[in-house]
Amino acid sequence: REAARKVSTAEDTVAAARSSAFLGRQCARCHEAGATRVAFAKLPDGKPTTQMASHGWAAARMWEGLIGPDDNRWLLGARQLADAKITITAEDGSLGIADDASRVKLLAKRAVKLQTQDERSLLYGDLLATCAHCHFVIRD
Repeated sequence: REAARKVSTAEDTVAAARSSAFLGRQCARCHEAGATRVAFAKLPDGKPTTQMASHGWAAARMWEGLIGPDDNRWLLGARQLADAKITITAEDGSLGIADDASRVKLLAKRAVKLQTQDERSLLYGDLLATCAHCHFVIRD
């Protein structure tokens, strides 16, 4: 409950993103303590074809891997995101979108190598914060 409260009272998107990842880690701790196996929906055949849908699909698999916890889902999402095209740029480069795109790729590559759920939680918070920044800038 405290983790959920931190998400709802976060003062900015970075704090909300990191708190969301921490909340996911708390879910996983409960699943681990009860030796509970979370049953996720069967993955559809094929992967999304549009760039942003592909990113969302990968992030959702990583989330499932985090809260499950499920190593296979985490790695599936991390690998998909590491290989995904991220070609959104601003014409003059002033918005920092290229930096966000590079950071997403870097975080996804790191995610593949992480072994512990605590490490994954921290990285996922950084990933969500990076995605949120890019979406915020593009939307505005």
